[in-house]
Amino acid sequence: MKNNLIVIGGPTGNTVTQELNEYLPIYFDEKVGWSLFSKASGKRYQDDLAGVIIKMDNPFDKEKKILLLAGSRTRGTMAAVMALTKHAEEIFKANNDIISLVVHGLDSDGDGLPDDAKIVE
Repeated sequence: MKNNLIVIGGPTGNTVTQELNEYLPIYFDEKVGWSLFSKASGKRYQDDLAGVIIKMDNPFDKEKKILLLAGSRTRGTMAAVMALTKHAEEIFKANNDIISLVVHGLDSDGDGLPDDAKIVE
């Protein structure tokens, strides 16, 4: 836990995400079905296609960083990965040490899986 980490998956499927959850600027609220809650905006995201992209200092070693791609459900995690792969330039353009984004998957072909994603916060 005291290293640079790339973490993929929400707290129900990834124990590292579960350990980091209390430190996240957009955290997973177990009491409300693992919905996403943004500390900055006070908004809650309960859609299965909602995900997060977070880059932050590692709370266990401030010299290290964490990149988290996750959703409450698998489709939300897929949306976060999709957003990062398709929109990396936009996401990392400011070269900030901290990134805290909510993304929403877009299903253009109706198969229930995200084909693209947009940044909503």
